[in-house]
Amino acid sequence: MTLVQPLNFEQIFVQYLAGSWVIFLFLAIIAFAYISARFKLPNVVFMFMLLLFGVMMMPFYPAYMVFIVIIVGVFISIAMYKMLS
Repeated sequence: MTLVQPLNFEQIFVQYLAGSWVIFLFLAIIAFAYISARFKLPNVVFMFMLLLFGVMMMPFYPAYMVFIVIIVGVFISIAMYKMLS
């Protein structure tokens, strides 16, 4: 039987939910893009959300991934806006 520690978010979200860091990042970007498109948030707010997410995840992956997260997030956000409007 596997014991899950309640505040070990890395294990819960990454290992149990997504399986790897790359899949977790992709799912998180899609979730942020969907939320911003659904509530019609301005692009500045979306970029700020992605920036905060990148800074929070910095201990777990290299620093250049922050820029990749922001760039990919912008493209996914544009696609979500078009799909939901």
